[in-house]
Amino acid sequence: MTVIFIPFSPPPYPFITTLKGFIFLDEPDKQSEIEVAAFVADTLFSNNGSDTSNAVRRFLANNRDNIPSVLSSIDDVSRYLRKSITIRRLNLVKKEDIGTGDSKGHPAWNVYMFPPTTNLAALREWRNFIRGITFVTDANSAGRTMKIFSCSICRSEDHPGGMCPFPATPGWTAQNKTNSPALEGILNPPHPRKDDRARNTGPRNTTTSTRDRPLNTRGGRPAPRA
Repeated sequence: MTVIFIPFSPPPYPFITTLKGFIFLDEPDKQSEIEVAAFVADTLFSNNGSDTSNAVRRFLANNRDNIPSVLSSIDDVSRYLRKSITIRRLNLVKKEDIGTGDSKGHPAWNVYMFPPTTNLAALREWRNFIRGITFVTDANSAGRTMKIFSCSICRSEDHPGGMCPFPATPGWTAQNKTNSPALEGILNPPHPRKDDRARNTGPRNTTTSTRDRPLNTRGGRPAPRA
């Protein structure tokens, strides 16, 4: 048998953040996605002299190794990233609605964008910077990052466990971790009995103790027992 090891080097993923707080009264989901994409693009790439715009341009000047080399200027890079923005709306169910029969959800919008760099530290800085921005609008309130998801099934960041697509995969077998014999000792460790605790209080010195033996005042050593 031959074993071949291949370096694990996945490409950087495009997910940026999840925004909440925008208000759309009558627009369908698709229209709200288009409008949120415009809000995000204008805030990041308008080159209007704002602190946010200037910070974006400074970052891209030093971290654009994942951008096609034919795009040489910061303006070209900004246009490229602007066009790559994709928004996906999630209609989340409020905790207080669960079990009440009210299926109306409250919305959130996932933001995806082509990663400008493959440097993981710089990419983390890029995501954290955008997650700290409040995207203010004139008519649709403001959207901001409130909490990043961590799916309990696949560990992805762009959806909660109840919206994970993997359980719908044909042949998927749900796992009940609490019933796993391999995890039983970890999840439910046995409680030590009283006599076990008494016997396992720590390492003991197997040599004869001199704690109760009188000192030989002349030599500073314990006097021999009679």
